[in-house]
Parts: sequence; structure tokens; C-alpha cells
Amino acid sequence: MAVEHAVVSDLAASVDLPIDLLELSYQNRLRVIGRFIDEAELHTITLIEVEGGFVLRASRAGEPWPLAIELSDRKISELLRRALEARGEGEIERDSRDLLPTGYEDLLRALGRELDERIAESVVITELPSLFAVCGYEPVVAAGIGETSYRPFSDALGPHETRTLLHKALGRRGTYQPIQRYIPPNFRG
Repeated sequence: MAVEHAVVSDLAASVDLPIDLLELSYQNRLRVIGRFIDEAELHTITLIEVEGGFVLRASRAGEPWPLAIELSDRKISELLRRALEARGEGEIERDSRDLLPTGYEDLLRALGRELDERIAESVVITELPSLFAVCGYEPVVAAGIGETSYRPFSDALGPHETRTLLHKALGRRGTYQPIQRYIPPNFRG
């Protein structure tokens, strides 16, 4: 789901929390997916954005084949609700290693923020032994014409990049920073 289509979930009426925690942004959706991965003790993930949500392929210790899990927008909203209800209950135990020093939830939340800032679409995140490969599409406005098209992007995040990303995210904690939204030139006032 592109950031320009982000809406505030229907949780806003029932929960007294800052509005930024309820936006259906990459940051919030990837955060709750990361929490789901941590709680289910999954690893070696591939997360593919599809129409209406994500498909997660992940492994679990002791199982010979990876799992494929559909995370529809409805399921993600449920995960978001549960995560909001669990606030203040303490931390869940997370796997820690060079690439994921504090687990999937923190890393995917921080990565989601970066994806929101670049106004990404059609994102795929793949965990490899020594890095995360992140790819998708981002808008680009043609010079002189003002028309928008999309170009592919791909990034590799190794242990140094993930620590930098987490450090940057930690510096933003406790502050509301609105997510950039792309408005095509023909819709601007």
C-alpha cells in the first residue's frame, strides 16, 4: 500500500493513543509484522508486498520447510490492535545477532520509516545470511514535464547499516514526525 493511500485505522475511535501509532504506514505495518515474527520465533524471512497486504516466507527452527503466511491488511490491523493493547507489558524475547541486534520488530519499524520517507511501493524485503536486500519502486517527477513515474530501487543493509538505521530510529523516539505523502503535481492546489 502506497503512503499516499495511508489512512488512519478505525482503531482511532477506540484507543487513546497518538495518531501516528494508528497510521497504516510502512513503519507501523512493518513494526507489527516484525513483532509477529519475533513472537513466532521465525527467521530467514522474505516479505513481499502484494495487493491487500503482504506474504511472509519464513523458517522456524526444527522445521524442514519454510512457512508461507498471508498477512492481509485485515490481519495487519488485528496485529496493530494487539500490539497497542500490549504496550507497557514488557519486552518479548528476541533473537539477537549482528544483522538483528534487537530483533525484527525494531529493525522493520526503522526500515518502514525509511520506506515511508521515500514513498515506496511494491516492496520486497529478503533476509540473506549477511544482509537484508530491500527493493521496490519510488516516485520520480520528470524534469520540466511535472509528470510522475516510478523507478525501481534496491538497497543492501548489512550489520553496519542496520545498526545505523536503528540508532537513527532511536533518536526519533517520543517525537511525532509526520510521514511524507506524495501528491502528484496535477492534484496540488
